[in-house]
Amino acid sequence: MDIIEKIKEKANIVDIASNYTKLKKSGRRFVGLCPFHSERTPSFTVDPEKGLYHCFGCGAGGDIFTLVMEKEGFDFPSAIEFLAKKYDIVVPKKAYSTKKIEEEIIEINQSAQSFFRDYLSGREGEIARKYIESRGINREWVETFGIGYSPHQWDTLYKYLKEKGFSENLISLSGLCVKTERGFIDRFRGRIMFPIRNISGRIIGFGGRTIFDENPKYLNSPETPVYKKRMGLFGIDLAKEEIKDKGFVILVEGYMDQISLFMNGFKNTVASLGTSLTEEQVSLLKKFTDKIYLFYDPDNAGVSSVIRAIPIILSQEISLKIVWIQQGFDPDTFVRERGRAGVDEALSKALSPVEFLVKVYNINGSISPEERAKRIKIILNIINGIKDPILIRTYVKELSYLARIEEEFLLKMLKRREIRENLPPSESVTPAEKRLIYAIINGKELSKEIVLALRSLDLSELGQRDLVEGLMEIIEEKGEVNPSYIKEKFSSEKQRIIYKILLDEGGEISIEEIRDCVRAIKRLILERKHRKLQEEIKKEEKTGNKERLRELLLLKQKITQDIITLI
Repeated sequence: MDIIEKIKEKANIVDIASNYTKLKKSGRRFVGLCPFHSERTPSFTVDPEKGLYHCFGCGAGGDIFTLVMEKEGFDFPSAIEFLAKKYDIVVPKKAYSTKKIEEEIIEINQSAQSFFRDYLSGREGEIARKYIESRGINREWVETFGIGYSPHQWDTLYKYLKEKGFSENLISLSGLCVKTERGFIDRFRGRIMFPIRNISGRIIGFGGRTIFDENPKYLNSPETPVYKKRMGLFGIDLAKEEIKDKGFVILVEGYMDQISLFMNGFKNTVASLGTSLTEEQVSLLKKFTDKIYLFYDPDNAGVSSVIRAIPIILSQEISLKIVWIQQGFDPDTFVRERGRAGVDEALSKALSPVEFLVKVYNINGSISPEERAKRIKIILNIINGIKDPILIRTYVKELSYLARIEEEFLLKMLKRREIRENLPPSESVTPAEKRLIYAIINGKELSKEIVLALRSLDLSELGQRDLVEGLMEIIEEKGEVNPSYIKEKFSSEKQRIIYKILLDEGGEISIEEIRDCVRAIKRLILERKHRKLQEEIKKEEKTGNKERLRELLLLKQKITQDIITLI
């Protein structure tokens, strides 16, 4: 039993919580005034059986570790030491200093980079070189970005690193190789490799793009002592000076988007590496500029990412513009086809956050009054997430003008609680998703089976895709989910969702329930695809594009059959 489990077994969350608020027993749980915000009616609940707490007022939630971390201002190791001392539990001493491990991982990353570059220039890298050339990346740019190739064999990199004298423990910690029952295998087999660097240019991780028909298409390093996905920005080392000179940054999602824009003269471009934008990434950019141009894909996933990013960016008092390009393009293909002039034009026509929201929610389109009211509330909820009251007033005024609704009426709605209950679709959690999230966290040895099953699915239609994929990554990298990993991986809002689910859900997880759960998720994904397809069919019926309409109808028929098989 590790130190975390020992503390959970011995510690009493009711005793700890009672240090911060007076609790009263209510059935199986305890209730009291929330220690995280001022209130008159108790909304703070503690469940001693699950070892969890949750406030139904402010949304704060977690377990005994997060409670101590939040109230005492501790980091996770300090919280462990505090609780271990309180309950007379011996904490094992670390074998290595954190600083030493970080330096060794950067060293092993540098060795791996040399390995990848050698393979790209060798005989086995021919297919990769042709792909790179097809994307307009010449040898000079390959050198600039340090692009390489990881061979398709199972353990070529592992053997190379062992020959270089690196230990198995360090190889595992670096995330370059994965330990299995049969030994170590290379994580990035058959992929074009892009080194991820920190501000000072040191390699902290890698991104890999498959050149074979394999999923996932893009794969990044797991969390390591030096690579934190919430903090990493691809290209920041090359772009930082240009960002300061230009006075703004172009923020894209993928490394190919960043590379293409950079090669075409937009050297103030960085990428968030395909993950949802985080507060930490925005804070890093704020060191160099107070203006962001968000340039994401115009598809459904890209739009959802922009909607999630808006309050995160605006909460840090940064000016935001959203670059909108037509469907069928992404930033990479757009700049390669339209060139610098096309991107300059797109930047000049970039939308304000409210203009973007009014456009994507089709506020002035042919929708019912009920649907329009619902979408207006969603936009107001996003505006309500901004901290600056002056900026809120500015955006309400803009929404009033664009949506043709009186400003005072919108301000009254903003003050009413009802808009806070109309979260964007991406923030809602279905029963199937709740059970899935609970199962991943509490499935113990079955958690890996769940993750394995989910890897074969297209999760882009899940409302909580980022949360589910984040938990999957934790299981793959760490083997289990604990409070430290949750706090490290997710924003405070996502943490609240997780702990609310853990408090609401319960029971043992069986293999039969896992199968039912994955089946329900498959059906949920297909039903959402079916609804979107139906909307697209309606649009094509108006345009008269018979060939495209035929394709959509055939696809709809297939999805319908797939749904039937899951009933």
